[in-house]
Amino acid sequence: MSVRIFTDSASDITLQEMEEKQIGLIAMPLLCGEKTYIDDKTIPMTTFWEMLLDGVNIKTSLPSPECFVKIFEEAKNKKEEVVCILISSGFSGTYQGAMLAKSMVDYEGIYIIDSKCAAAAEKQIAFYACELREKGMSGKEIAEELEKFLAYKDDDAVIEKLLSVKGDNKKALCDYLKQTQNVELNPESIFDIQIKRLHEYKRQQMNALYVIHKYKEIKAGKKPSTPITVIFGAKAAPAYVIAKDIIHLILCLQELINNDPEVSPYLKVVMIENYNVTKAEKLIPACDISEQISLASKEASGTGNMKFMLNGALTLGTEDGANVEIHELVGDNNIFVFGASSEEVIKHYENADYVSRDFYEKDETIKEAVDFITSKELLAIGHEENLTRLQNELLNKDWFMTLLDFKAYTKKKEEALKAYEDRKTWAKKMIVNIAKAGYFSSDRTIAEYNNDIWHA
Repeated sequence: MSVRIFTDSASDITLQEMEEKQIGLIAMPLLCGEKTYIDDKTIPMTTFWEMLLDGVNIKTSLPSPECFVKIFEEAKNKKEEVVCILISSGFSGTYQGAMLAKSMVDYEGIYIIDSKCAAAAEKQIAFYACELREKGMSGKEIAEELEKFLAYKDDDAVIEKLLSVKGDNKKALCDYLKQTQNVELNPESIFDIQIKRLHEYKRQQMNALYVIHKYKEIKAGKKPSTPITVIFGAKAAPAYVIAKDIIHLILCLQELINNDPEVSPYLKVVMIENYNVTKAEKLIPACDISEQISLASKEASGTGNMKFMLNGALTLGTEDGANVEIHELVGDNNIFVFGASSEEVIKHYENADYVSRDFYEKDETIKEAVDFITSKELLAIGHEENLTRLQNELLNKDWFMTLLDFKAYTKKKEEALKAYEDRKTWAKKMIVNIAKAGYFSSDRTIAEYNNDIWHA
């Protein structure tokens, strides 16, 4: 009995790949304004992009159960088996529609697979099904094998191995920083890492304010159950004074906190010296929480978040740049999103109605963190000119709205730190992020540029 394999439009499978692999496409309807098209069948890609540029409201719809019924009835009549690999039931109702259609067709040779993913990961599962078909497996055998494959997310051995690998990477980073910077870190702590160009819009200053907030909490007796290590890596442009002031603040906090016997067992701060790509290769695999906290609407794309994602770090970030796509791929439960939207930020700029001092005066937590920049503790370590200038910048300008998002950032970061405590569930979140990272492949990007732009 021959086996037919189908997947849907969400798999990112190309027409060429479908032909080569002999995979059938279950196309999703596209609602473009008042017209309905069938994805990859009745709408040329050039037309699609023209509509987007013209501001046409485009939405996707579910394939109808009738679409599946037609496929299933044809397979029944030809005595073929059908294996359908579909977008995660958590993202779409496509799987439920297929199951409904299966119930309407009295035929045992139908196998519906909830891929529990989308995009490149879903496509790879479909390709794996093709490999099994080439080995002579029946539709039932393929379905059973795919279920085993998808079960890795809940496989205790896989989870333990993943946590072990992450732990080894953290120990390796600790050894490296001990050798190169003479910094002692606890590999059992949560590695919270922000490595990128130093710029106000990337908001390293907001992370530094959180460090102050956490320092003051610990001094007041509120100690985290798991120690936290906050790692910065960045370089500032030679003439960017405020960026250098932010680095100065981070270095002051590093000296203050790491030399405080009351605080350092629970909180450490590290500024990576002469941060570069070579050091990123050691930092990214060791990361637990990836800081992607730029002001919404300011990040063009970014690739660092993709590298962190591929290495099993969970993103703490705004809906900005590639964070938007990461959020769509991994779902709400596997990312920590906070902050004002791009639309809200743009409106603030248009209306010129954001006043940072208002947030400072109305919120005691913000006031305490900002005031600490020029506290006697930090002035004893750093330079008054640098610290005062940065504080004044936050109070009187704050062009990239640090104080606007600070409370939301603090709340979501605490949520991430708490989630880390459940190591098994955290590992499952890591697996989801790793599995979905395939979407950000250079092959896909180049192919899309080739099809949609260069040959449009």
